[in-house]
Amino acid sequence: GILTELLKDSASVLLPTTRSNLKKTLLHLKVAEILEGYRNQPAANIDALLDACEAIQAYVLANLDTIEEVEVNPLIVTPTRAVAVDALIRKRND
Repeated sequence: GILTELLKDSASVLLPTTRSNLKKTLLHLKVAEILEGYRNQPAANIDALLDACEAIQAYVLANLDTIEEVEVNPLIVTPTRAVAVDALIRKRND
């Protein structure tokens, strides 16, 4: 979302990847402190975030022959859940 764009804070991983690698990648982002709970704010639900990432990965891997690009922005993570608010799925024009 806006914070990611403002901080130029993103990461990419090659698929397939593991939940452990996804978590490691997320916790190396600049916003990791916010995700973990910063200044008495509740932590984001990292498990829900990882579940969302794994669901996106499963979709991509199941549709490799037709997908050109997938972007989820924003993916909002609260203390209780992760919600993909908007997504772009670009299909190949073969």
